[in-house]
Amino acid sequence: MCRIQIVFFFLCLPLLLSAQEKGAIQGRVTDAATGEPMPYAQAASERTTLGTVTNEDGIFRLKLPDAGCPDANYPDSLMVSFLGFQTEKLQVSSVDTGTLEIFLIPVSLNLREVEIIALSSQEVLRRALDSISVNYGVDPVILTAFIRTQKMVNKNWPNIRKPLWRT
Repeated sequence: MCRIQIVFFFLCLPLLLSAQEKGAIQGRVTDAATGEPMPYAQAASERTTLGTVTNEDGIFRLKLPDAGCPDANYPDSLMVSFLGFQTEKLQVSSVDTGTLEIFLIPVSLNLREVEIIALSSQEVLRRALDSISVNYGVDPVILTAFIRTQKMVNKNWPNIRKPLWRT
């Protein structure tokens, strides 16, 4: 009887491992002109600060907050972008399943002319020193910084510190 349960477990294991997590959006980004995968394209939620990049095969997976979470705003828009391509905006929800196929269209970018000149190291240093008053303000500034550190102990996150600095 025990052998049957073990065999059944190993037969069902691939099904358990391939089950998609609720709220996870996954997709594949390809070049619409060539059909080639687009590695390192950005995929981000429009309404949250969550985002990711595609892997070498153009595949990404982004876990969004559950629909019951206060940070969840469904339906949401998924923004997929890559330099030199038109940004694609797709409507997604926490119940979307399957893999999204996203095709980005190449676009031309007009850049301003850049002039390259040769200068000696002394001239570069002189120009940098002369530009300090232009590049840096003289008024005092108050900055506030936040940092959050976490330490995992026994697969839990019991220690969370949030210090605050003012300079």
